[in-house]
Amino acid sequence: MEELQRGIIEYVKNDNADYAVMINGEWGSGKTYLWENGLQKKIDDIEKNGIKLKSIYISLYGINSLEEISKKIFIEVLSSSKKFMGKIFNSKGGDVVPEIVKVAITGASFFGFSLDKMEIDYSKLSSLKNKVLCFDDLERANVNITDILGYINNLVEHDKIKTIIICYEKELESKIINRNIELKTLASAYIVMNNTEALQIINNKENEKTLTDLINDNNAEIFGKTNEYAKIKEKLIGKTFDYVPNNIKIIENILEAYSINDSLGIFLKSQKEIVIDVFIRSKTKNIRILKQALNDFGILYKHIISYDKELKEIIQKPLLVFVLSVSFEIKSSKVDKDKFKDFKDYYAIQSEIVMENMVKKGEKYFTEFRRRYYPGTEIDCLFFKFAEEYIRTSIINTDLIKVEMKVLQDNLGDKEEPSYKKIIFGRYWNMDDVEFNNALSETLKNLQEGEVHFSCYLNAFFILRHFLKENIIKLDMKQIKDIIKEGLKKSEVNAEYYENIDMAYKGIDFSNDEDLIEIRKHIYSLNDKLKNKMSINDVNVLFNMLPGNISEFQKQMVYNYCDISIFSICDINELYNKLILLSNKNLILFRNIVIERYKYNYITLEGDVSNLKILQELIENNIKEKDGSLSKMILNQLSKTIEKTINIKN
Repeated sequence: MEELQRGIIEYVKNDNADYAVMINGEWGSGKTYLWENGLQKKIDDIEKNGIKLKSIYISLYGINSLEEISKKIFIEVLSSSKKFMGKIFNSKGGDVVPEIVKVAITGASFFGFSLDKMEIDYSKLSSLKNKVLCFDDLERANVNITDILGYINNLVEHDKIKTIIICYEKELESKIINRNIELKTLASAYIVMNNTEALQIINNKENEKTLTDLINDNNAEIFGKTNEYAKIKEKLIGKTFDYVPNNIKIIENILEAYSINDSLGIFLKSQKEIVIDVFIRSKTKNIRILKQALNDFGILYKHIISYDKELKEIIQKPLLVFVLSVSFEIKSSKVDKDKFKDFKDYYAIQSEIVMENMVKKGEKYFTEFRRRYYPGTEIDCLFFKFAEEYIRTSIINTDLIKVEMKVLQDNLGDKEEPSYKKIIFGRYWNMDDVEFNNALSETLKNLQEGEVHFSCYLNAFFILRHFLKENIIKLDMKQIKDIIKEGLKKSEVNAEYYENIDMAYKGIDFSNDEDLIEIRKHIYSLNDKLKNKMSINDVNVLFNMLPGNISEFQKQMVYNYCDISIFSICDINELYNKLILLSNKNLILFRNIVIERYKYNYITLEGDVSNLKILQELIENNIKEKDGSLSKMILNQLSKTIEKTINIKN
């Protein structure tokens, strides 16, 4: 890095260097960091003829025209000198105006003023003497790259301005070669199809190259070697400095910039080795992502420092590793940003890892994730939902932080983690034989008594079956299955419906495993029961909307209770008493709710049938007692709708 900076400084000082220089490096490698943290200041400290130079930094990211570049430079020049800003509008006339200013003034508008209609002292803009221009993000501009380089060449050649270009040259070349790629491919295809030798290669069965390969090769041969970029670069760029950063030094500097007067700075400085280790393991070499991740961690850190000091001490290191590792994975596009979305807690991701290794086919992403970022035993692979959600959405969920911190406090505090969690989630490798046997006995007891969440019983079955194959458990398959089934029945008492249970078992091949199919059937059956086992309070809240707020009742039935057998668990007599209080208009609306509810959803209907029959009977009795009226006719229509609905099932 020092050699690179020294080379740039020598170029700036050399009056005979009538060319631009380029700093070439991968995205996120720290090129901009190099400029902002050393190089820019060193340039600004250079004096020529008793006058200090002034660097002007311009990012070309998203630039749509050459005029925008001129405006950007002009604004930077204006904002860099208070004296200049004060005198620029004092008098008319002037001498020669550089090309850049001419373009900027034409139709340009700054700070609410139209520059082409103002009296500008052009003598103050006669040149950009003593200015050094730095153009960053060249490959990210939305303008033809060769046009931009031509523009910069004009500044260097005619205005004699020292110019530094920061870019990722590989991406730059690719962008130029791929311009008008459709036309280039058509041209290459025409050439290949009319080339006898090429056709012979395609028709040769022993040849591995396809027609597409030959067309791509032809593209590279014709358009890769003679592209405009190579020509203009040869004319404009005198030296190219390949930036190979000292990432360790950069990370040390980043951490050093944090204050030693607050707990965040003190903590991050103390975790330098971990930050460096995670960065290296990510294999991204992306300093930009690291800086963003550290900033995200700092924001989350402020939300956890108010909690119990002992708890904070336990989780802050795992939280740092989690934020860094997930940020590297998502922001470098290794995985989709929703990759971790469906995991609700630590045990969910541990369960996924167990299943990946025992039954799931295909990639074992989460196993590899843990192996890459958590290779030892010093830091556990904890999962922080509030952190995952923040990385994914940039939204701080303070309620989720409170809930999760409470759970973490219960699980990571003085209370010993239950043995069954260590066994079921594959965290038994560090146990000695006695400890393992005790943990296994306790786990079997916990499972049989229903003391384990029902969704974990499939995991438990995998593990126990694995132990059976390895002859380290004194049970046969029937005994294992009996323990699982009995435990599932007992677990229902304190269990709640698990909405994302399909995601928990995603990727498992059940097709040729009758034992797995049987256990899954019991788990899904229990989950279906729990889905319909709503609390009386929830039912009361819903049906208390009648008769006064039927529109909200309809909304809740459609969006929240469409596939729940809500009528099977309500007080049907109370519902009837509310129905007869509805206006005729709202009775029709209730009838429409019934029609739409059961149009396709026969599973929900199955649970509701018995109570719907009772409701129909109550309505029929009411109709017999009523004299002829509109409300009687509407109730009769409702009764027939319910009868028709019931008959669909029967």
